[in-house]
Amino acid sequence: MDVGGAFLFLLLLFLLFYLIPTIIATLRKHKDAPAIAAINILLGWSVFGWFMSFIWSLSDPARRWGGTQTVVINTAQH
Repeated sequence: MDVGGAFLFLLLLFLLFYLIPTIIATLRKHKDAPAIAAINILLGWSVFGWFMSFIWSLSDPARRWGGTQTVVINTAQH
């Protein structure tokens, strides 16, 4: 492998690692995947932005704010 091939391989490896949060969110069909991808791409260069998008991609969006709520109305008369 010449220098150009090694550089291309390392560049692709870096991009794969850099986009891990976006890949995870897409594979999990996360409802906020576009927002996670935007944070990952635009702020991922900062360590904080990358970790924020990584943790967000692992979160369960159904559990946010209590998830779903079931209301039972009892209309039986006594």
